[in-house]
Amino acid sequence: MVSYLTIAKAGPIFVFLALLIGTMLAGCGGGSDPTKNSDEDAVIGVLHNAYDIADDPASFKALFVEGAAPAEKGRLLLTKSHLKEKAKPTISGDTATIVTQVIENNGGKELGEVTWTFVKQGEKWKIKTAPLP
Repeated sequence: MVSYLTIAKAGPIFVFLALLIGTMLAGCGGGSDPTKNSDEDAVIGVLHNAYDIADDPASFKALFVEGAAPAEKGRLLLTKSHLKEKAKPTISGDTATIVTQVIENNGGKELGEVTWTFVKQGEKWKIKTAPLP
């Protein structure tokens, strides 16, 4: 049988463990919507893919809504540039926008700031409009 004195000596340990577990549990859950974060990540991923695979016309075209891919001149511009989002995408349902900078690869000159729009088709985000400077 455990004496009261033994429990009293162990009391601070139990209090410490209870506070530690309570603190850990309070930090779990709640917070942001994981779907929103995955959508943000997916949209940013599509944006980055646009310049990563711009040298492959078929893969590049597949990132866009049917008929929305830039003309050949725009695709070629992206083979020599990269895109940098100015902030997180703004997402509303199945549409999103990102304000982005188009930056020249050689020299880092900013060519301009544009807003691209995206639409979710099924489970995939695609580029709807991609103006270039």
